[in-house]
Amino acid sequence: MIFLWILAILGVLAVTTGHRVSMGLRLSRYQRDSVKARYLAKAGVNRAIIEIKNDEQAMDALSDKWADNPEGFEQIFLSENTGEYATVGYVSTQGEQPAMVFGVIDEERKININTANPNLLNQLLEYYNIEDSQGLVTSIQVWRGELGDADGIYESAGYPPKAGTFSNIEEMVMVVGLSLEDFLKIKDLITVHTTEAKINVNTAPRDTLFILNRAIAKDLNIENFQQAADSLASKIIEARNSAAFTSPDDLGITPTGADETNIYNQLKTRITVTSDNFLIEVTGNASRIRHKIFAVYNRQEDRVSYIHET
Repeated sequence: MIFLWILAILGVLAVTTGHRVSMGLRLSRYQRDSVKARYLAKAGVNRAIIEIKNDEQAMDALSDKWADNPEGFEQIFLSENTGEYATVGYVSTQGEQPAMVFGVIDEERKININTANPNLLNQLLEYYNIEDSQGLVTSIQVWRGELGDADGIYESAGYPPKAGTFSNIEEMVMVVGLSLEDFLKIKDLITVHTTEAKINVNTAPRDTLFILNRAIAKDLNIENFQQAADSLASKIIEARNSAAFTSPDDLGITPTGADETNIYNQLKTRITVTSDNFLIEVTGNASRIRHKIFAVYNRQEDRVSYIHET
């Protein structure tokens, strides 16, 4: 009987020990794959930076290898293990359906929420049918410190305005009156990572060009501002479909009428054909583990100015 009890106890100890060893091995594999996924993601960032540096053209366009390069960015392998690779890419929401793009986003295609004037902010919000756009513009200006909180809108919300520039686009959800749902509508079109208040006309999405032209028309107090602005934006997009622009001073289009001509002349001072800041979104894959890195690379200064890992 004692012998049987000893066997039973040893059996329980063996099962317990085996379970603990199994758990330890699984935890060890998880830690190993987590480290692999992180460094694969870092390698993907470096791979994207190399592609950006290799682009020596005088202008930047969506046809460049850093912008759309499935062969170079869909699966970046560092070993023979096909389950371990990095992917550089993002989901574009500019088409009829969301689509995966294996490339990098230049920040110059976006609207800088730190430098955008009231008309540009207002047209951005109105374009996406966000309610009380004018009130939100005021809230943004208060947050940026351009206006005092005379009406106490932030005091009523329970916190003071920053009275400074946005550090990241996610900070927009702190603007009184802007819901998370509305922020998600505009987040792909806004940035804080550009130094000049100019938009790259070669890479800007269709929506951004329409918004920019409408804002300029409002700046010029054009009566039928939307009609003239949209007509000019459509001509720019049609011309861009044929070939990328080499200079902001000559887009190869002919404006119709005085209103379009005035918008066009002002537009040339607010666009560029080159980009300096690039958002690199990378996923490192190791077995079932995923590690994501969001990095902004400044080509002019040759440095990563922002990085976030998840």
